[in-house]
Amino acid sequence: MSAKITLDQWQALLAVVDEGGYANAAEALDKSQSAISYAVQKIETELGVRAFSLEGRKAKLTETGQMLYRQAKVLVEEAERIESTAIQLSQGWEPLVRVAADALFPQHCMLSALDAFAQQAVALEEGGADGVVIETMTALEEATLAIKATKDNTKLIVMCTMTFDPGPRGFFTMMGVTPQQAAEGLTSAGADVVGANCGNGIEVMVQVAKEMRQATEGHLLLHSNAGIPQFKDGEIVYPESPEFMAEHFRTLAGLGVKILGGCCGTGPDHIRALAKALKG
Repeated sequence: MSAKITLDQWQALLAVVDEGGYANAAEALDKSQSAISYAVQKIETELGVRAFSLEGRKAKLTETGQMLYRQAKVLVEEAERIESTAIQLSQGWEPLVRVAADALFPQHCMLSALDAFAQQAVALEEGGADGVVIETMTALEEATLAIKATKDNTKLIVMCTMTFDPGPRGFFTMMGVTPQQAAEGLTSAGADVVGANCGNGIEVMVQVAKEMRQATEGHLLLHSNAGIPQFKDGEIVYPESPEFMAEHFRTLAGLGVKILGGCCGTGPDHIRALAKALKG
C-alpha cells in the first residue's frame, strides 16, 4: 500500500508544533502559510482525523494529533538519518562497523561487553528514549563496542563523549587518546554526535572543542564541569560561577558546538545562565 501522506506534509505538521503556529512554520520551512495549512488539512482529510483544535486563535494538538506528532518526528528523523548515511557512504565511509581484537584477547570478554551495552540500549529505547549519551569514555575500543551495540540493536541517536586531561604534550584521555583521534574514531565507529565531558573546567573545554573541531565538521557535544573541585571548610566546592561559564559557553557556540550542557558541579543556575547567554 502506498503512503497517502508525503514527508513534506509530515514536516509541515511538525513545524506547526515546533515553531508555535502556522505563520512561524511557513517561515521556518520557507513556504507560504497557505501551503502549510493545506499540508495539515491533507493529513486530516486523508486519514480521517483531527490533528489540531483551535483554542482562540491558537492551534493545539488533539490527543490524536499528539500521537501523529510523535510518530511523524520518528519518521522525519529516520529519513534524515538515511540521507546522512547515504552521504557518508558516498564520501567513502564503511557501511559496517568492524571491531578488531588481538588474538590473545579473551573473546568472551568482548562479547560480554557487547551484550551488556546492547541490553542497556534496548531497554532505553523500549522505555521511550530518543537517543543515548555514551559518556566519560577513555578508550576508543570500549567506546566503539558501546556504539556498535547501540547501532546494531536500536534506532537510537548515539552521542559519545570522552574525558581528557591536560598535560605538557597536550590533551589525552587516560588511555592516550587525543581530542582529534577521539573525534575521528568515534565518528568512524558510527556515533551521530561526538564530544567531551567531565574532568575539566569551561576554559579547558574550549581548547578541547577547538581541537575536536579541527578533526570533524559533524555535530559536537560539550558538557563541562564547573571547574576543578576544591576542598574548603570541609566541603567540596566547584569554583566556576554560572556567569563565568556562560561567557565561555558563548565561545563554544561560536565554534559550532550545537549541544552544550553541564557536568560535575553545575546546577540549575548554571543551566539557566547558559540558556540566557545563548538565547539572549
